Amino acid sequence: MATTDYSIPDPAAALAQIAWGQANFIKVGPEPRPQVLALADAHSRACFYDLSICPGVIWSRFALEGRQFSFDHRPCTGILDFYYLTSGCSNWSHHPGDSIYLTPHCWSLHQRSSCAHSALTLPLESASGMSFSLNLKELSLSPTLPFKMQLKLAYQLGIDLKRLQALYQGCHHSHCFAPDASLRAIMHALSATTPIKASQARLTLLNLLHFLCQLDLTALRPLSTSKASKQSIFAAAEDYLQAHLAQDVAIKDAAAHLGISVSALNAYFKRSRAMTAANYLRELRLTKARQLLQTTKGKLSIAALAAQCGYKNHSKFSAAFKQRFGQSPSDYKA
Repeated sequence: MATTDYSIPDPAAALAQIAWGQANFIKVGPEPRPQVLALADAHSRACFYDLSICPGVIWSRFALEGRQFSFDHRPCTGILDFYYLTSGCSNWSHHPGDSIYLTPHCWSLHQRSSCAHSALTLPLESASGMSFSLNLKELSLSPTLPFKMQLKLAYQLGIDLKRLQALYQGCHHSHCFAPDASLRAIMHALSATTPIKASQARLTLLNLLHFLCQLDLTALRPLSTSKASKQSIFAAAEDYLQAHLAQDVAIKDAAAHLGISVSALNAYFKRSRAMTAANYLRELRLTKARQLLQTTKGKLSIAALAAQCGYKNHSKFSAAFKQRFGQSPSDYKA
């Protein structure tokens, strides 16, 4: 391994110095970045810090600001990409039709060829995280040792290089996973906003490789049936609606915010809550109204109550409340 202990700063701090419409790839160490990020419009910007922490492994810290991005690079083979999000959320459309939806501490695995020509949407217009790119043809835990000695070293560390090859072969589709407590503990040391040393990244790499070698390959499934992706979208949708109860927000606004279609959003709610997204939002608002009536002991006017629950028309609010609870708001608070 390299003897120089390089430091990688927080890319989010560098974003403010980057012009809109630009992506800065800042190389730390001897190897260049193997892929190019093309920004979709003049209202996006990105910063990547890349470091080769050992032969065959590039570690990146990244921060993005904006909404639409696209990746365009050669469809390299033999490279397994691991992504881990620390803030924001992202919807990454891969070939052949897979979509990776990540929220904080979710993670993904895919072959480099899957994202050769791919589109990335940031529903919250910002995201940060890190990635490890594993070139399995060149991976060397200790370049000073012969390959047989490397295999012995890897075995002693609980890392099966042949299993990593099998993991790559099993990733015919892109896969994302819900937050995992053990992985989160591994990545915690690299989540700081302060500069991070290459030695820390190398130690994390060994723990990460050990973690990946323990994965049940038969449990990997295409994202079209991935519960982790769907649960992440549903959780983000619920959070968005909860945060905007007092506003005149429409379901199409929530769908646009998450980077998905209204029909897809409704499908998630029907499966998870047995109701449409609109009915779920209505239930949230009316439940909040009833809670306010109970806690304020009738001190709020009906108009003020309606406004706090996202209703511009208090007559429509009163009608909806009576239909749901069998009493008008006035009778309920009496």
